[in-house]
Amino acid sequence: MSGPGVQRFDPLRPVEVELDGAWWPGSQDAWVRWPDGSWRASVEFVAEKEWGAGKHVMSVPEDRVRLRHA
Repeated sequence: MSGPGVQRFDPLRPVEVELDGAWWPGSQDAWVRWPDGSWRASVEFVAEKEWGAGKHVMSVPEDRVRLRHA
């Protein structure tokens, strides 16, 4: 998907993603504009939970993603 409502990152952008109050390292492939006009980050990351590690592929609001610094 591409167009005025999508801003892609190539290569992927290293980010941290907030899930349940914790920040997890991951990558962002795009910003996507939703029908309400807000932007959401298209992200992928692995989070460790009590049952083990799980891969997440989702879109999150802009306040739940931040640049990862090395």
